[in-house]
Amino acid sequence: MRMGKLVLPAVLALAACESAEERIAADNQQCQSYGFTMGTDAFAQCRLQLDIQRNQLLLQNMAIQQQMAPRICNTVGTTTVCN
Repeated sequence: MRMGKLVLPAVLALAACESAEERIAADNQQCQSYGFTMGTDAFAQCRLQLDIQRNQLLLQNMAIQQQMAPRICNTVGTTTVCN
């Protein structure tokens, strides 16, 4: 499990260095390597799937960062609130 936590931020850090044009070209190349032809519905679905996967990774990274962030807890009486 620890390996996944280390790899995910590394992958996202590399992706962040990529320009929009480079990402589009890489996605196009990836879908073409799967055998899809540019301009077809299958190619569009492939590109959409790559975008969905990228967004899911970003959301996972955000969740991991929130879990790892320091929390400040305050207790008043019997109620504890953590931020």
